[in-house]
Amino acid sequence: MEVKVKVFLQGIQATVGAALLTIFLLPVPGAEAQSTPHVVWGKVLNSRMVPPKSESFMFYAYIQSRPADILTHKSVGCGYSEAEGIWYINTGNFKSGWQVGDVLVVELLGFDGRSSIERKLLQRSLTGSGNEYWGEYILEPVPHLADRPLPVELAEFTARIKNRRIELLWKTLSERNNSGFRVERAIENRSDFVPLGFVEGQGTVQKETVYRFVDTPPRASYYRYRLVQIDQDGKTQISNTIEVSGYIPSEFSLLQNYPNPFKAQMHGTTRIPFELHQAGDVTLKIYNLRGRLIKEMTLPSLNPGVHSITWDGRNQLGYPVPAGSYFYELSFGDQVHRKALILIR
Repeated sequence: MEVKVKVFLQGIQATVGAALLTIFLLPVPGAEAQSTPHVVWGKVLNSRMVPPKSESFMFYAYIQSRPADILTHKSVGCGYSEAEGIWYINTGNFKSGWQVGDVLVVELLGFDGRSSIERKLLQRSLTGSGNEYWGEYILEPVPHLADRPLPVELAEFTARIKNRRIELLWKTLSERNNSGFRVERAIENRSDFVPLGFVEGQGTVQKETVYRFVDTPPRASYYRYRLVQIDQDGKTQISNTIEVSGYIPSEFSLLQNYPNPFKAQMHGTTRIPFELHQAGDVTLKIYNLRGRLIKEMTLPSLNPGVHSITWDGRNQLGYPVPAGSYFYELSFGDQVHRKALILIR
């Protein structure tokens, strides 16, 4: 009897029988598929017995023997359909490839706010059949780390900022069957943690070990990091989350305004971001193509960090200026940076 499921693929809903799941098995342009295309899929419900919301659900998948090669809900050939709670993974897109009999580990994660996490860990040997339905699973609440024994005794997990990079340091006092740590980052209030890399563990040792990982994140007000410790049998533990704020640039810089082109009637204002490596005053001047000063604004006593100034397309007297190209100039001490913008009416 044909099993039918509904899936979303590139925003289009389609009803597909088991025989038609080959749409996931076709090579994906740009993907580094090293193995025969092979789909693994299943259904997920949260503890309230409904499919998790798309914005609060994610998964990780990796071959047990190669935990550093990861596919997620955002990887090419993978995805999640909130309507029926269906997740799917094209294992053909693992960079390192796989063989029949390799164990695939899938970690399903649901989020409810910052602290409440629901999880289900799935492990199964790949058959190479081209289409494997793993069944329906219910996410289970994750107890706090202090409520359960850990294979790794994590003593410290800290971060420090240096030259636009964030250096993560953590120390273990002992380890048991530790394959390593997956480092993950979330930006500001976003709930989805993104895998950044994998740091190999020590296996089983009864000594202190210090680990280091360096991240060069996008510009933001603050970041959150956590470690996912992975046992040699594929089981995982999630560390506490640390927050890094106060991003300090290494120099004064002026960034491109956004949106650009800027349509005043639609966007209202355009934002001109800039970075300061030390405290001080900044002055923004906007000129037309003839070099005539249109607008001047001064922001006094700014702290080091990432800032921005908005412009509404009006001159110093408050009148709208004509559409066209303009130059904006930002002064900080004896330094001056210039860029161009386009205004549309």
